[in-house]
Amino acid sequence: HFHVVAHRLDGMGERLRILIQAMHVADSLGCEYRFTWQDTHLMTRTSFHTLPAASNMFSSDFLNAHLLETNFDPNDYRILEYKCFLKDHWKEKNWPNGDKGILLQGPRKVSMSDIPQELESRSRYRSYFDKIEFSPDLMKAIQAAQSVPLSNRTIAFHLRGGDIVFGRARERPRYLFKVVPLPLAISFAKELIAEGNTVLVFGDDQDSIRLMESFGAVAAINLTERLSETSTQADLFDMVLMSRCDKIYASDSSAFANLATLIGSAELINVISLE
Repeated sequence: HFHVVAHRLDGMGERLRILIQAMHVADSLGCEYRFTWQDTHLMTRTSFHTLPAASNMFSSDFLNAHLLETNFDPNDYRILEYKCFLKDHWKEKNWPNGDKGILLQGPRKVSMSDIPQELESRSRYRSYFDKIEFSPDLMKAIQAAQSVPLSNRTIAFHLRGGDIVFGRARERPRYLFKVVPLPLAISFAKELIAEGNTVLVFGDDQDSIRLMESFGAVAAINLTERLSETSTQADLFDMVLMSRCDKIYASDSSAFANLATLIGSAELINVISLE
């Protein structure tokens, strides 16, 4: 049967984002969607790009219905470019009946302009995210993030660390745009706090988070009881809680920040582009 396939080989954030887009395209075309969850990319085997097994990420019913594990050949599908389906240009195409379906991959860098700014569009993507059947442990993380009380003026700061700060990519200047410089984060956070905003800090660099706390920011992970020893729970908690904030200060290359913006109502602000 003709179907839409979400196919990425990098981290969890990008895979979830492309899965939501596949659900949208499939729903609009009146067909089914599938996704791959292959651990074949070098990035997924490092300590900074953890990728949980599909069985630990999703419910068994969801996997039985939508996971492509065998007999998958990307050459059997017509590739649909990321910008094309975000702007709904794919509706103008006449898809040959001989194709198995549409393959969504996406580029390595996505501009903030690619994220729909209309809240109506983003509520649609949130509805698709809510339809993903995660494992029981991950559902606990999502529920925990949804139950955190937030003020009307809550600003998220996503301080990405990972491979860009601690890994080999640290030695490659072309990746500098992926990280929010700590002095900039502190400067903007102090201004926002002085104006009466609550600043939540997300990230994996505990030293940077503690420094932000010393200026009045709040560590997001401290807003819930310890979930478990798995980083995936903490990642999903951060993503969902971030989506509930009014604004997200981050690098526009952060998959987590982009996904949080896509499924929430926050404005994504690229700190590096601010003067």
